[in-house]
Amino acid sequence: MRAFLIIAALLSTLACHSSKKAGSTSASNMEEGKPDTQKEQSPQFAKNIRLIVTFASIGAGIDPNGKTMLDDFINSFKEKSGKLVKYGTLAWGREGEFDCEFSLNELNLNEQTDFVKGLKKQFEGNQLIQVEENKPSRFN
Repeated sequence: MRAFLIIAALLSTLACHSSKKAGSTSASNMEEGKPDTQKEQSPQFAKNIRLIVTFASIGAGIDPNGKTMLDDFINSFKEKSGKLVKYGTLAWGREGEFDCEFSLNELNLNEQTDFVKGLKKQFEGNQLIQVEENKPSRFN
């Protein structure tokens, strides 16, 4: 029984002993000015979405006319510019909340600026609809 307790204590001591963490720099590498291989890898960042329109809720559901207003604005922009702006929809809430994500790759820089300004003006003062630029997707 005594031998069993000694072996158990030895195993638990070895199991609790921590080794060098991944991504840490060893003292010898620091002295030589060499980073560990983990440090040489570049971090992966979430890709930003050019434009996100968020349809939010404050306890009573989303703006019932918001999606129609967005589609009307996109159709109006298409009539003026001749270009259809595409977007993806990402549902995320219990009360119908969702995001519309725009890459705006089909537009040049001036058209993108006009589109964003017009869309912000369209939803100005609407607390249930937020228009944000260059943000990561909600689930990245």
